[in-house]
Amino acid sequence: MLSKKQEKAVGMLARGSTITEVADVVGVTRITVHRWKKEEKFQAALQERKAQNQTLRIAAAQPTPETLVQSLIGEAHACLSQVLKTGENERARVEAAKYVLERYEQITEESSSMSLQDWLAGNA
Repeated sequence: MLSKKQEKAVGMLARGSTITEVADVVGVTRITVHRWKKEEKFQAALQERKAQNQTLRIAAAQPTPETLVQSLIGEAHACLSQVLKTGENERARVEAAKYVLERYEQITEESSSMSLQDWLAGNA
């Protein structure tokens, strides 16, 4: 079992802190940190913490379905705006305008029960 100081050192080293930084924060000498790094239990704890940190980084980097939809809403609005303004044919512009007006009508009907952001997040 590691001491509290060793646990703190493991966490710092796993995040990339230098031995000098660890020694200063934990309140031991650099030699002590070097000695700890040679101990089997310390090495195992350090490797486990590094693996946990890597797993957390990977999980944090993967977008959720909600964040993907939210990022696409902006792109969809930009695309619709572009079609409205410069669509290659009149039919495309009319269809885009009808879509916007229909959504506006739906939003105003539902506005008493939810905000625009809530509506977009749930229905876009």
